[in-house]
Amino acid sequence: MFKRHWSDRLNSVSAVYNYPADPVYIEFAEIKSEFNRIRGNSQKNLKPQISQVVHLQQTALTRRSSRKMSFAAPIIEEEEINFSKVAFLFITCQNEFLDEAGKLYPKVETVMKKLGTKKNLCRLMEAASNTDALIIHAPVGIETSSKYTVFGLDENKLAAMSDVFTVGSWGAEFYKDTCASSDDVILRGRSTNDLTTDPRLMSSLVNRQIERIFVCGLLTDVTVEQTVVSLAKKFKGEMAIHPISDATASSTMDAQQITFKTVLSKHAKPLTTDEAIDLLQDSM
Repeated sequence: MFKRHWSDRLNSVSAVYNYPADPVYIEFAEIKSEFNRIRGNSQKNLKPQISQVVHLQQTALTRRSSRKMSFAAPIIEEEEINFSKVAFLFITCQNEFLDEAGKLYPKVETVMKKLGTKKNLCRLMEAASNTDALIIHAPVGIETSSKYTVFGLDENKLAAMSDVFTVGSWGAEFYKDTCASSDDVILRGRSTNDLTTDPRLMSSLVNRQIERIFVCGLLTDVTVEQTVVSLAKKFKGEMAIHPISDATASSTMDAQQITFKTVLSKHAKPLTTDEAIDLLQDSM
């Protein structure tokens, strides 16, 4: 039922895998800023009844109504979780972004420190490792011969940096707190921001009959956003999707907050790391 303890993962697979380029240099997708107005549901006045049966029905309705959550609150089900049907998706959790010596660390440093992203990724990996949940990694790797061959993909001037996510380099390795284990799913050959286009991801979710997935990693407004939106469209409410607001990061806090408020909250059920872990522990 349970996977090997978290400490065992640090001594597990440390090999560098071959992955094509992640468009970390693609500029932010245009995000619509229109918000739907929240329409208040007017309460219907119930006619006073003499019957005790009707009175009991009114009491039940009142209790049910008082338990409704506000619009902005995450929806957390009270049902017991079957961990074999839970998945964790770790996106681009590699040295280049997460280690202080990484070349792209300065681009996300401010947001990660404000949110505690690195600490929260470690907590989520530990929680996932101590259950029978499916752990999926979506790292990035760039073959030297294929760098920036498409016009317009180097807005962040990564071509001027040597060995950024280059296959075989230190920067392309998994970050120490989110390393991969032999029984994890590794999405090799990643070529797009929308991870649902990878048949290996979809088959893993379908074959394991995954009912709930926690999504974390980088970048929030690129791969995290596109993958969450596509998952929501493909599974159409049959799977609870939880992007983790403080275990993800963008280049700016504005981008981070806008993506969650205007996109992810409409297609999924965002949670904080504390909420995700509490949800899991309630079923242990």
